[in-house]
Amino acid sequence: MKLTSCLLGLATLGVAVAQEPLAEVLASDPDELAMKLGDGSEAGQDRAARMWAAAKRLETENRLAKTDVGKVLRLDGWRQALERWQSLQLETRAREAGGGTMWGHLASRDDVTLERFLAKHAEALTADEADEVEAAGLDLLGPSMRRLDAAEKMIKELGMPGFDREDLEQRLTRSQQELSWMTGALADADARRAVTEWITSLAADE
Repeated sequence: MKLTSCLLGLATLGVAVAQEPLAEVLASDPDELAMKLGDGSEAGQDRAARMWAAAKRLETENRLAKTDVGKVLRLDGWRQALERWQSLQLETRAREAGGGTMWGHLASRDDVTLERFLAKHAEALTADEADEVEAAGLDLLGPSMRRLDAAEKMIKELGMPGFDREDLEQRLTRSQQELSWMTGALADADARRAVTEWITSLAADE
């Protein structure tokens, strides 16, 4: 998510929102915000979702920064790692489905889910690491590999352009390894469970 572009978008909400941007934006859910902005189209919903996520991010960061600015940086490390995993799972699903504009819209709105999760678990995710750190042993690649198998089958049957499966598999593996170590470093058991459940749900077969 490009925070700068999202913040620039906040300015288009008008004078009232400019006075209290976070309160005004977060007072509605993203769908309601799109209607308040007068654009319920797919593009309008994308824009509203990005704006809402930007506002939620700022709210969370401001809360953390009141006690420790370093926590803002630590939370951003989680944001980047979880965003990579989320994007990769969306990419494998898009490959399996043969692409389409729907996947672009979903990608624009994914930040809402992520920022809600980060806001809920911000304190635990940014707390000091566990005394003994080892990888959590996450094994989440199976569903993604099955989706890629289905994508390759469809590509072959329909004569569609292929994709670099090896590159995608490497990115998935690196992302899983990264999250496994980060999760293993969490001292809070509830946070470890929440992260594991969240990334597992993204990877699971539907």
